[in-house]
Amino acid sequence: KQLPQGLERVVRKALERDPASRYATGAELLRDLRACLRPAAEERDATLLEDAAAGEKTQLLESGEGPVFPGPRRPRARLFLLLGGLVVILALAAILIRFGPRPRPAPVVAEEPQAAETVLPEEGPPVEETKDTAVSDATPAVAPPAPTAVEKTPKVVPAAGEGKAPVVPDEEKTPPPPEKAQPAAAKLNRQGFLEQVFFNDTIMVLVPQNHFTVGSPRGQGDPDEHPAHKVFISDFWLGKTEVTFDQYDAFCRDSGSPLPSDEGWGRGWRPVINVSWGDAERYCRWLAAKTGRPIRLPREAEWEKAARERFPWGRAAPAPTLVNMKGNADGYAFSAPVGSYPAGASAYGILDMAGNVWEWMADWYDAEYYRNSPERDPAGPARGDARSVRGGSWANGPDLIRAANRSSERPGRRLNVLGFRVAMDGR
Repeated sequence: KQLPQGLERVVRKALERDPASRYATGAELLRDLRACLRPAAEERDATLLEDAAAGEKTQLLESGEGPVFPGPRRPRARLFLLLGGLVVILALAAILIRFGPRPRPAPVVAEEPQAAETVLPEEGPPVEETKDTAVSDATPAVAPPAPTAVEKTPKVVPAAGEGKAPVVPDEEKTPPPPEKAQPAAAKLNRQGFLEQVFFNDTIMVLVPQNHFTVGSPRGQGDPDEHPAHKVFISDFWLGKTEVTFDQYDAFCRDSGSPLPSDEGWGRGWRPVINVSWGDAERYCRWLAAKTGRPIRLPREAEWEKAARERFPWGRAAPAPTLVNMKGNADGYAFSAPVGSYPAGASAYGILDMAGNVWEWMADWYDAEYYRNSPERDPAGPARGDARSVRGGSWANGPDLIRAANRSSERPGRRLNVLGFRVAMDGR
């Protein structure tokens, strides 16, 4: 018997040609060697015990005869040879593990990004803001019509030639809709206010009850924004964004209503336009029936509370990162997809309250209403000829996108600068 049982297998594994079949570490090799040497050591110890017993017996032999004592001489010599061979094997195995060929990883091929083709559509004509802004209710056959601004007098008329920057294709820059999700439990938004997703991907934010000052300070704003006065507004929910074409088109398909024109600018997550006050009311009633909630258009005072500072984001001047408005080089010639300006959110986390599109209010409009409005939950005059609109649009400058600015439009008008958002009574 030349080698301990199993040692040949260990030696062969240590010298395998394929690196994956060899021992990965010296610790693994040492473990198997110990397992092989343990039986050899036990056999050696048994032999020593037998020889010792034999030595004791030789003491009983007659004088002159040497003891028959195989003793430890041959096993010890053999063990030294064995250990020496193992040292050599260990050295060879260590060299092979350390310096032997290793399997090469498969090469990683990086895909080169494909540059998107940029198409710059033609610019629409500049907008002249006037009191009477007649616009055809019919869908244009070829080119988008000149932008139509909702206006009241007196207002600042922008200089002639003031326009928008060229548009960048939506495929390259349109952001995903804000927090588009399946209906879920209410949660706190980044600003710390409760928001919830309702039917038709409608995200609404809870604006808590409180007193606030409606209108503009003396010497600022327009006459219909005076006098500034405190009112109490009860809890209410307000749409986080304006109603989109996707959402309104779902209502049209379900109710059989005609689809409004998008002027060729695109539908999807752009705010719906070319809807009358009655169209917006019918959408709210449809959504109320689907959700079982008292969904409606917002009241003027509610909207202003949700939008307040001077602008929804604060007192800083408008910038392309904050708002879609006339003269901003923000990449959109007309309306922008809702949620494109998260930095312009109001203190409650509500988006697009300045610019993009004007928004229908529930209230009738009265320029003298602030002189005699109630102190709690004002809902506007009992009757009138025009409905209030708020927020300004992509076609307007800084003065018309102020949070306190009031304007109006006849209920039957359908304009390419006018949409809406939804609201709902409190908790």
